[in-house]
Amino acid sequence: MESYLRLKHGLWILFDNLDKGWSSHGLAPEDLLLIRTLLDATRKIEQSLQPKGIDCHTIVFLRNDVYSLLVDETPDRGKEIRVSLDWTESDFLRELLRRRLIFSGLPKTSSFEQLWRTICVSLIDGEESAGYLIDRSMMRPRFLLNLISHCRGYAVNLGHETVEADDIRKGLSAFSTDLIFDIDLEIRDVLPFAEDVLYTFFAQNSVVDVSDVTALLENRFGQEDAAKVVHQLLWYGVLGVIRDDGEAAFIYSVNYDMRRLVALLNSIAPDRRKFFISPAFWPGLEIKNEPRLL
Repeated sequence: MESYLRLKHGLWILFDNLDKGWSSHGLAPEDLLLIRTLLDATRKIEQSLQPKGIDCHTIVFLRNDVYSLLVDETPDRGKEIRVSLDWTESDFLRELLRRRLIFSGLPKTSSFEQLWRTICVSLIDGEESAGYLIDRSMMRPRFLLNLISHCRGYAVNLGHETVEADDIRKGLSAFSTDLIFDIDLEIRDVLPFAEDVLYTFFAQNSVVDVSDVTALLENRFGQEDAAKVVHQLLWYGVLGVIRDDGEAAFIYSVNYDMRRLVALLNSIAPDRRKFFISPAFWPGLEIKNEPRLL
């Protein structure tokens, strides 16, 4: 095997989809131990092959929240090199869509705006349609592609040549229902007791006082667990913090720096602290009074 590997430019070992082996009711301490053991094993593989002239690289893909838990439970931090794959710029998502459209056969020299107009209506409810969809994707490429796929499905089934505004509304409603299920599972991995927590906000206003959110969650989970749930809702982008200028800041607005988001919330006077429910969840949770903050 070593003689074969020396003939190659390098060896890359990738580990992904580790969550498929976890319990369906939350991440257990043993799971974190297994991840830490896996990281130790990959490091030893690299160290054992390098003296033999084999360029070996190992990569373990982890969700950000799981990585944070791992760091909290690891006494000797800093051994592993961390690379974040989080997306924070809407322009990157536009470029992703542009390349997907070009791959589908549209002209390579066209701008995103030109390509987008060939497949989708330009405006919806007074907003630019691409921005409207990106704002409801929680800055996750997979979610954005799923949302567009839902919209496109309605357009095709209804015989529309391009995606129309009503197709977007129907697609968003279907996507929102799926999203609630997906995010609930991700939260349950970290906080098993918080299953179906998103339905706590069913039929609420899109802008809610922090005190009201705290009361809702404490009534259901108790004071200590409610604080943990709020932390996760902010982390996953379900809730954003409304700044003094009226804009909503989500976790991706602050480069996934949870301490910065908490500091922003604490910098606002207690009687003026408000959360903003992400518009991605509005149809699925039948959120009321949708102000245009974004």
